[in-house]
Amino acid sequence: MGDVSSDTEAQLHMMRDAYEKLQSISPDHELLKLAQLQVDRGGFIFTTEYGERCVDKRDEHNIQGYMRYTQALENAAMGLEYKLLGKAPTKKTK
Repeated sequence: MGDVSSDTEAQLHMMRDAYEKLQSISPDHELLKLAQLQVDRGGFIFTTEYGERCVDKRDEHNIQGYMRYTQALENAAMGLEYKLLGKAPTKKTK
């Protein structure tokens, strides 16, 4: 791993790719309601629910919430179970 800044930038790129993939498969998926990809695709606008479901108060850096969200997006796109904070895991869809 590099410094926190470059790691965070790389994680945001992975999150964007996962978001767009899920959006192309299931445009109304509940996970897509937690954040909105900015028009220029350069970042996200996060909802309050994103903060509740992805960010743990013990997290030291934003990247930890980004990692949780990215993993959930990737799993949902593959039809696999995903889990975020404060909610039971979803069931597999495939």
